[in-house]
Amino acid sequence: DSLLFQIKEKNAEGWYYENKYRDGMIYELPFFPFGFPIIPDSRGKIYEFKITSLKGDEYNSVAISNRWQNIAAKYKFNKNEILQSNNSFLQFSFKKFTSSFESIDVLFSSFVYLLPLLFYLMLLSPLGKYFEKPISFIGQKFSSFSESAFFKFLLPSSKASQRFSIVIFDVILLGAVLIDGLYLRLGNDFVYLLVPILWIFVQRYFRFTSRKTFIVGISMLLFPPVFLQFNLGQIAENMAVWAYLFLVAGTIQILLELKGSER
Repeated sequence: DSLLFQIKEKNAEGWYYENKYRDGMIYELPFFPFGFPIIPDSRGKIYEFKITSLKGDEYNSVAISNRWQNIAAKYKFNKNEILQSNNSFLQFSFKKFTSSFESIDVLFSSFVYLLPLLFYLMLLSPLGKYFEKPISFIGQKFSSFSESAFFKFLLPSSKASQRFSIVIFDVILLGAVLIDGLYLRLGNDFVYLLVPILWIFVQRYFRFTSRKTFIVGISMLLFPPVFLQFNLGQIAENMAVWAYLFLVAGTIQILLELKGSER
């Protein structure tokens, strides 16, 4: 498919700017920037735009996502206007900071990254003494659970402390995969690179073979057909990507195992 983007001032006869974009350029982007030349005297004026699908049909076309906000308009401020006074700079910085939290991705990421700090501040606060006993109790329960028959059945060759650590790491990594694949659908290349690397490192550290990684990857291949039956193509595609990444990670593990066996 190809898209035609056009923009003009309201009630103007001709389009101020127009350009064509191939659908491959907007793949997996939360917001695709339909750029156009700067309009110096645009403040206070109303502009209208149109996006036309040129080659799309019912079965193959670009569509607007129904995931949160799907259209955003932004105004580019002149650098000289921002730096002309301290007040202007502070106002711009504050508005820039607050507007960034309008994105659910920024909110979720900020919350996750701030969790350790929030827990630390909570323990340092006067309320911290009320959380010490519950946290200690939960830690003891987890430690005893790692010695249970269920854990020994899953990981018979590992010590109790190792079984607990392995499951925790696996739950965190697989949980991140499922959250991204089923809900967030970030399509972030850094996440696609980081999670498989961490997975390989954890499996190598605890001396797991590539068999476990292939089992996870093949299991994830069961998701896409199910979601496709419910017309959830984006989720199916995301889970297929994660399945592919785990199969690649398993292949890398095999190569590392073969290299290690030759020594």
